[in-house]
Amino acid sequence: MSKQPRDPPKVNIPPLSKRSPGCPLRPTQSSHETDVLGEQIQGSLVKASKEDYPGYLKTGPQSTRKESFFDPDFKVISIETGVVGSKDDISPGSEPPGTVLLETTLNNTTRHPTPSSDPNDPLNWKPWRKALNFFLVLFFTVVAFSCNCVATAFWGQLNTELGFSFDELNNGFALGIGGLGIGCPLFVPIAVKFGKRPVYLVATILVIVATFWQARMKYLHDYYAASFLEGLATSLCEAMIQMTIADLYFVHQRGTMNGIFMIIIAISNFLSLVPAGYIATNINWNTCFWILGGLGSGFLIVSVFCFEETKFERAEDDPRDIHELHPPQGKMKWQLRPYTITTGSWGDFFKTFYTPFVVLISFPIVLFVTLHYTFMLTWLAMCATTLANSFTQPPYEFSPEAIGNMNIAPFIGLLIGSFYGGWLNDKSMLYLTKRNHGVYEPEMRLYMLIPMCLIMTAGVFMFGLSIATGTHWAVPMVGLGVFAAGFGANGSITLTYLIDCYRDMISDAFIGIVVVRNIMSMVVTFCLSPWIDLNGLRNVFIIAGCLSLVPLVVTPFMIKYGKHLRRLSADKYNKNKGGI
Repeated sequence: MSKQPRDPPKVNIPPLSKRSPGCPLRPTQSSHETDVLGEQIQGSLVKASKEDYPGYLKTGPQSTRKESFFDPDFKVISIETGVVGSKDDISPGSEPPGTVLLETTLNNTTRHPTPSSDPNDPLNWKPWRKALNFFLVLFFTVVAFSCNCVATAFWGQLNTELGFSFDELNNGFALGIGGLGIGCPLFVPIAVKFGKRPVYLVATILVIVATFWQARMKYLHDYYAASFLEGLATSLCEAMIQMTIADLYFVHQRGTMNGIFMIIIAISNFLSLVPAGYIATNINWNTCFWILGGLGSGFLIVSVFCFEETKFERAEDDPRDIHELHPPQGKMKWQLRPYTITTGSWGDFFKTFYTPFVVLISFPIVLFVTLHYTFMLTWLAMCATTLANSFTQPPYEFSPEAIGNMNIAPFIGLLIGSFYGGWLNDKSMLYLTKRNHGVYEPEMRLYMLIPMCLIMTAGVFMFGLSIATGTHWAVPMVGLGVFAAGFGANGSITLTYLIDCYRDMISDAFIGIVVVRNIMSMVVTFCLSPWIDLNGLRNVFIIAGCLSLVPLVVTPFMIKYGKHLRRLSADKYNKNKGGI
């Protein structure tokens, strides 16, 4: 006689507080282990079966437990109502910064952070308004970075007309990198206190002054001073653009926005050198700076009337449920005030000048991103100066326009890498979040980082070794494109990972990153010529290629232990956050 099938067991599901979804997981009461046999969880849109999801939990007298693929501490999740089973009680605030319940259904993505009900909250702005603000920031980046890099296309002409040696030109490039490192810890704390709008406008004026100065330079001290001033102004482009992305966009959109940012880096660092080479050859090199100065002047006029302040102080924990969110009520105002002062004492303000360096050594995840970003930018500086030096000399002897054309390949490579590390990384993150029952962990972004680390290393070897042996110009050009693909993907992924982990500390974190990165890049650029003279170009790039594997080695460790490190740093994060 066959046994009658029994009814599925009822599951008692502890409700989450009204903060979720879209907020850190914080149950209002502790949960208990429950017998989940594969039936549909009551009140959930997801079937918790071991065929469908890796976080299947089975408990009982002879049960075994399979932990979540992404988080060994987290068990079965009900997307609508929260935690079904857990070995240990989860107390409020137990989830580390960055872990959020992101999915409400399999087809809808929760907006996180939760926007306020104020229509002037940048998270509530219309898409066109966000796009306009972001476009202006990106345009500033194009003009500023182009001014820093464009001269490398016509170093040969500067050597002939002004008598600057290639070592002196190399040192001027290094001074610009030094300005990038010094300007960030000076300007960003001011932006935190008084708002981003006035600092962007002042930086634009400095870019215009430095650009026109370079257009009229005749002596070496002009080149050195203008390069350093240009670097100071351009230093805003990285730290503050990450602050702007965090202000305007939700967590599932940030990878795409950083991918767009990396495309802008490609345009300013590589593509801008293509027309610069033609202009320098057919007109003169001064015209390049006059054009950039004119673009900067036009940008300044538009920004005065259209660039808005994105700094907004919202409640730390919004108690509203996602279903209680309604369209913002009230009058929308354009945020065009000259400055926006953040509340706090002047002692707190001066503290922000050294806090970034405390953050740098106190948070392992910040050190991890610093390692990646420092190595990326160091190899980029090496490749840029090597291209400018080597291709103006035998066996290549390229003209300025030919050197400019060499930058087409890295531009294409960076476009591919930015798509991979931006939009595609966002889609991958959403897919893994659904598989993890709606719980998003920032480490989900890092899986796509590993292959691009290998690609970047391959590009370094291919570029440097082919030049050292005098190989046909197409080989180093392809190598530079391969390196740029890895550069674009790695930059987008690591920057977004840091924002997702420590959104409310992003300004302090990026100041430390930018300073370390630029110090390293400046030192390597200053030492590159004597280093090549001592060891040869071939050995220099062999060493660089081997060292570029260091970030790859630590990435699997961060994938496995990143959440644990975020949990250990939660108290320090709560003390330091508030930097944007």
